[in-house]
Amino acid sequence: MVKHMKKGLSPMIATVLLIGFTIAVGAILSVWFTTFTKTQTSGVSGIGACAINPVDIEAMDLSNGILTYRVINRGIHPINFTNAIFSCDTGSWSNTSFSVLLPENSIVILKENTTQGAGNPCTDRLKVEIILYGYCTDIPGGTKEVRCPAGGCFG
Repeated sequence: MVKHMKKGLSPMIATVLLIGFTIAVGAILSVWFTTFTKTQTSGVSGIGACAINPVDIEAMDLSNGILTYRVINRGIHPINFTNAIFSCDTGSWSNTSFSVLLPENSIVILKENTTQGAGNPCTDRLKVEIILYGYCTDIPGGTKEVRCPAGGCFG
């Protein structure tokens, strides 16, 4: 009777193949993980930049029926000032304007109006809401409120 010996891989070749396969899988995972991490980090940093309210409304003054306010871009990206919505106890109306605000720049807006949109003067408070768009899809605008004098805000 003749015995047939089946030969397999030598332990040396099996070890080399196993090490090579492990290194190849590690290299592929390393490239994927690096790309994934960069993508996630850039997304989070963009969200962080948008979460900070980049707009200040300052130097608000109401006298002789003229409202003066300054919108300042405190952020790091240019933004577009698109609209100011004025509202008070008798209604609301808007003042549409399109201006680009670069970082650390401001725009001064005067609003002169003897009566608001419905024909009635504001008698108690006047609120200004700033509407913006730009680098972030939803940039938080700003809101500022001023108390009207005895004769009304635009009276």
